[in-house]
Amino acid sequence: MGITWKKIFGVTNIYCNSVKCKCIVICGRQIPFKKQPPFFERVKDILTRYIFSLFKIRKNSVLLIEPNPYHGEILPGFVKYFQDLGYNVDLFLRYQNVKDSSLLAFDNINIFPCSALCMKEILKNKKIKNYEFCFLTSSALWDSKLYFGSFLDYLGFVPKTKNGILMVEHNIDPCFEEYDEEKYLKENRLFTLSGFHDTPILNPHFFINLKSRPKNKVTTFIVSGHSIKSEKILHEVSLKLLVNNTNNFKIYILGKKFEISNELKEHVFSLGYVSFKTMYEKLEESDFILPLLDYTNKDHKKYLEGTTFGARQQCLGFLKPVLINEHFAKVYDFDDKNAILYNENNLFEAMTAAINMKQDNYLKMQNNLKNLQQIVYNKSLENLRKSTLR
Repeated sequence: MGITWKKIFGVTNIYCNSVKCKCIVICGRQIPFKKQPPFFERVKDILTRYIFSLFKIRKNSVLLIEPNPYHGEILPGFVKYFQDLGYNVDLFLRYQNVKDSSLLAFDNINIFPCSALCMKEILKNKKIKNYEFCFLTSSALWDSKLYFGSFLDYLGFVPKTKNGILMVEHNIDPCFEEYDEEKYLKENRLFTLSGFHDTPILNPHFFINLKSRPKNKVTTFIVSGHSIKSEKILHEVSLKLLVNNTNNFKIYILGKKFEISNELKEHVFSLGYVSFKTMYEKLEESDFILPLLDYTNKDHKKYLEGTTFGARQQCLGFLKPVLINEHFAKVYDFDDKNAILYNENNLFEAMTAAINMKQDNYLKMQNNLKNLQQIVYNKSLENLRKSTLR
């Protein structure tokens, strides 16, 4: 009963040609392993291509493409912008982003999971011309197992739609010049997450529908990301709080595992990599976000010049104030009314102020953050609207 692989593909054998398995054969077609997805992913690609061949593209549709096996957290924000402009949205995602979908707030989008190679093959399909735009949520394909460079260079062509492509550059320095993207900026087809270097901003800070919450009795901080930007500072400040008899706080660390000393085990919790659902729950439960940006660290200077730190989107989306060094605050429009600022690396004083903050002051800070959120959203939406006028 139902659709079987044999009914779809006429598959009679899937096997390796030799013990060394230099290629696989599906329906008589040899597929080399070099720069190919793993076997079962390749089989799923075939199913995705088949489904897309039967798929009827809706009127006034855009195709969003995230070529990387990460960046899943930015997708809801981009989907919302296009939907708010009245577009239908279809989405090409890598399998890694589908396994733990960040798109919890949507039930009216079509998602096509596939490998980067499958994206390349499907984008040659003539049906792509039925889309109003092809929107690259990341201009680069940075996959150490496959390719490191411009996604358009990887494709070898520009997808053909009714009105061409739009894209987001996450790292304007050095990618803007290296990928020859100036022409897209001049044509009003390129955005950045924070509007660095006089580029139009398109900031995806929508995650789920939520309401602001009051401050917890035990002040809760959250750190999230693939890496903890200043592990030593976090450890030292946490210990200093306890030494000063400040113990009504908790810190949740999501992402990279953090080695917790025995003294901190009742206050600091390292959860490792978690699902988006769990991450959203922890962000909702928290009071403040710790980006842990260090102005004296050369590796962090990029967050002043062309790369946006992910906690900014979380701060705006979940209305959780950040504790941030004043040098970085200026770049992202944070001030002492919507965030807690500190100079040098004096995070201790900032965390103490956060822990001691009264409920009414916390709600005022959230309201001011809501105002910033609306400013960023309106500006981003207007930039996208202007870009779609072709």
